Amino acid sequence: MQFSSLPQTLSLDHPWLVAAAAGKIPHAQLLVGSEGSAAFALAVAYAQRLLCSSPLGTDSCGQCASCVQVQHFTHPDIHFSFPFARKEKMSKDVDCDTLLREWLAFALTNTYPLLFDWMIAQGVENKQLSIPVYESRRIVRKLSMKSYSGGKKIAILWMPEKFNEAAANKLLKTIEEPEGDAVLLLITHDEEALLSTLRSRCQRLFIPPVPRDTLTDFLKNKGIPHDIAMLASMNAGGSPGVALQLCENPEILKENTASFALCLRAAYRRSLPDMFAWSDAHSSWVRERQKSFFLFALETLRDGLAQKHQLPHGDPFSLSGVSFSFPGFAQLLTPPVLVSMAELFESALRDIQRNANSKIVLFDTCLALSNALHSTR
Repeated sequence: MQFSSLPQTLSLDHPWLVAAAAGKIPHAQLLVGSEGSAAFALAVAYAQRLLCSSPLGTDSCGQCASCVQVQHFTHPDIHFSFPFARKEKMSKDVDCDTLLREWLAFALTNTYPLLFDWMIAQGVENKQLSIPVYESRRIVRKLSMKSYSGGKKIAILWMPEKFNEAAANKLLKTIEEPEGDAVLLLITHDEEALLSTLRSRCQRLFIPPVPRDTLTDFLKNKGIPHDIAMLASMNAGGSPGVALQLCENPEILKENTASFALCLRAAYRRSLPDMFAWSDAHSSWVRERQKSFFLFALETLRDGLAQKHQLPHGDPFSLSGVSFSFPGFAQLLTPPVLVSMAELFESALRDIQRNANSKIVLFDTCLALSNALHSTR
């Protein structure tokens, strides 16, 4: 996986890549990006560049034996760690080796992975995933071994926020002073949930969202029709993984626009029965769907502001065929209303991510939205 093949969130002359090409490689790095972001793909591309036998500047060649192995997730010097749920009949000291075949098959087709998709792949949709202490012991053991290729040993740890305290403590010495020429790449989608003992020992790199136009082009290059690619980009919050999932389920795109229109109408009319009905109906959505809705709501605010000031913008309601006056909505977005709405949707998104009661979150958001819309009337 080459950097040049990824939707560009980091340019090839980014200091992170230039430093790696010069051999200045921190042994423990924390890549921070939203779920489904380019963070995991960038970590794999970074590992490929470090192991490449014929690198091209800051990028790998993509053709040598090492690059081919990385691209097929079969390189013996790359070790993956990930959260999982222990199933019945599994021993208590289970680690990622038990599920490695399933993980590699999943990662090969999900280079912008979403946690819920991984849960489905494991068949544990209703369980909590974690990374236990036995997995920390496995990482320490793998990195203490001699490199197969005579070069670096790399551990890619997806979602280290799922480490429990005992597992994190077991890993601290390795993160501080790994044996041999080892590099640890930790990929977090919730930095605040990551134990401070891990966070403080890593060099941090923030992976920004993919710009909407870039994400639209990325989807179109995969053969996705223009309208669906645009709508998915509006719904994805800059996350390629979320965008790809939405393209596989295009009915969700129309549902989000219709749901936003219903929410706004109920809030504008100050209709408590409609607000209750809306929150009840949407509380049955899985959390990934609820998160997608609030990401879409934030993107819709951006487009509404652009519409109001006659700047280039998209109209998700026109694209999805939902009856809604987008210009009329845009005129409501005075600076105080815009700020209040953005804060409401961001707060709701955080609460959903932290497993708050969704029915309460949805109703509270709709009620507060009503107050925001009428605050200057």
